[in-house]
Amino acid sequence: RDTGVGEQGRLQATSSGLSSQVTKVQGLVAAMGGEVRGQDIHVAMPADTLFDFDKAEIRAEAATELDKLAALIQATQGTVRLLGHTDAKGSTDYNQRLSERRASAVSNWLVAHGVPAARLQVEGRGASEPVQPDQKPDGSDDPQARAQNRRVEAVITQN
Repeated sequence: RDTGVGEQGRLQATSSGLSSQVTKVQGLVAAMGGEVRGQDIHVAMPADTLFDFDKAEIRAEAATELDKLAALIQATQGTVRLLGHTDAKGSTDYNQRLSERRASAVSNWLVAHGVPAARLQVEGRGASEPVQPDQKPDGSDDPQARAQNRRVEAVITQN
């Protein structure tokens, strides 16, 4: 039966829907200060936004950022690795456990807000992958750098 739409019309509708989806993903990545690296989308959320100092319970104020992350995940396909990071204060073992608890807390929040658990993988990285040294060149403490090192990263791998 001929609907009058034709193959070109169906292709344009499909293309338009895909373009709309890509634009939505780009907007969410930009809104979260993330970036696309190859096939992966990287979004880093400061731990100071998500958690109180030395804690792994999600702060109520973090819901806005986590809602954006949930929307981004739901607008994409593929695996999402949640990577917890700490600064170098404290022991290696303590920081590893804290980073794992924080990544798990974000995962639990996302699942409770509609993200399929099967898409999420949780990893703690402790202080092993700083974005900046915790000390200034003169060896003194750098609180701003330490704050940047405390984060939970979401890495969405497009399959």
